[in-house]
Amino acid sequence: MVSPFGGDATFLLTTNKSIIMGMFESDPLLSTGRSLESLAQENEAYTQKLQALKQIPGITQQQRVSTPTPIWDEIDRIVSSLNDQERAVLNNNKEYYDNSMAIQEMVNSEVLLLVKGRIEGSAEGKAVLEQQLSFVRRTSKIAKEETARRDALFREYVTEHSDMTWQEFIDWKNGKPQQKSKK
Repeated sequence: MVSPFGGDATFLLTTNKSIIMGMFESDPLLSTGRSLESLAQENEAYTQKLQALKQIPGITQQQRVSTPTPIWDEIDRIVSSLNDQERAVLNNNKEYYDNSMAIQEMVNSEVLLLVKGRIEGSAEGKAVLEQQLSFVRRTSKIAKEETARRDALFREYVTEHSDMTWQEFIDWKNGKPQQKSKK
């Protein structure tokens, strides 16, 4: 596609989209904290792990028989036919990203279901899981207390001190002297 301003419009669109997407990467509310490229790499890593799991001895040949996946196969065929620049355009598309993330969540859930028993059955896996269980038990109590404290603080602000700004209220609670607001 040629731009009316001269040059390649696809390049301009891709560049502009990269600039716009980059603006959101530093925003903690709008960003996932991870780039699309890193998520695509993570997706590929999970796919490779799934392939490795299929090679584990002990899984019978009947369990290895794959079901027909014409939609997935077509997606793979189309994406694998793209060059790096075309794949970058695809990876920077929000709809593609959202769909890929939904698929990745489903894959992760399925992989977890496949490996839970094996991990807990190994000595190393059991040790790590026991450490995690201990941590979760300790930390969940702290998390519940912290959440209850924040909720109570917010309720107090809304019901008794709504004449102050939130920052003034927090400063007052922390014993800092209040500054006269300029009006």
